[in-house]
Amino acid sequence: MRRFYLRRISTEFKVYIVLALLLFSVVGYAILRSGWLQPRTFDDTLFDQEECLDQKRLFNHSEQPRKEIDDIDDVRMLMVVPFINNNRGNGLFGIIDHDGSVVVEPTFEYFTEVYNGIIRSVDENNVATFYDLELNVLPTRTASREFYDAKRQYRIFKEVNTNPAYTLINRSSLSPSMLQKIEETAQLEMFYLSYYKEPINFYSIRLLSSVHERVFVVFDENLDFIREEYYTQPVYFEENGIAKVQRSCSVAYMNIDGEYIWYVDGDY
Repeated sequence: MRRFYLRRISTEFKVYIVLALLLFSVVGYAILRSGWLQPRTFDDTLFDQEECLDQKRLFNHSEQPRKEIDDIDDVRMLMVVPFINNNRGNGLFGIIDHDGSVVVEPTFEYFTEVYNGIIRSVDENNVATFYDLELNVLPTRTASREFYDAKRQYRIFKEVNTNPAYTLINRSSLSPSMLQKIEETAQLEMFYLSYYKEPINFYSIRLLSSVHERVFVVFDENLDFIREEYYTQPVYFEENGIAKVQRSCSVAYMNIDGEYIWYVDGDY
């Protein structure tokens, strides 16, 4: 009976069935090669909560070195950070240099930025005031022009120095040797990576885990860890060589040598 029905199927339909099977095979192979259905590996020891908390407890804002304005090498390297860690600090915003030394003590309660040595801070009414690094109030017209020009230059820097040809590249687009190096070093399967060339050459890589939905590492140009640690958010170094990272226990600021220079309570 079964043979009878097979004979009654026209040759044209048989060709369609064969072509459909071939199409499904090609699509399935492409999906597997893309890494979308790669089996996830590793376990729940990926993030070391206790080690993170121990390092965080040792950090104290009041013990960080202070730096005089005249000792700043490059005002473009300054950054605004909150002063709150392990419930120590007043929670206000201050300014540090790229080495973690404090330049401006925690002073500002609301949103604050610094570009080219000019500070812009808003009050509870969202009114902006501009200051120099000695906290002298600056004329709004002149200071705002210089501030926004410096901020625009910084954004241009980020756009120019992020190579779009190497953004969100999946595993199937890499050479077998490069993929092998990444996965042997990370001990996890790669999902995708992005490549940046400033302030150093580095790779921000997303990995696949059996337990955690989002796992990231940051590698140098030789595909080695800048710091052998896993993060829950992608890692990007800013122009000053500092990356704001989400560790397993808190937010931290890391330099290009893989050293943590600042800790903050809360999430990314």
